[in-house]
Amino acid sequence: TPYNIGSQGPRYETLFATEHCTIQRTNGGGLVERWAFRRELPMHKVCEIRERERPSIDAFFVTLKEDLK
Repeated sequence: TPYNIGSQGPRYETLFATEHCTIQRTNGGGLVERWAFRRELPMHKVCEIRERERPSIDAFFVTLKEDLK
């Protein structure tokens, strides 16, 4: 059966967000890392942005891992 939006609450819960990335938890407990960029950004700018935001995302995953211990 298709996913019914109203029956089980929201599909994703946002755990952490930066300017271009969002970490979300699914109903099943999985994690989703979503990046969003404007289409007109050149690839080298996208790589620069990802490198700039990656340390804060990695730090979030480390704290999440420590919380689950």
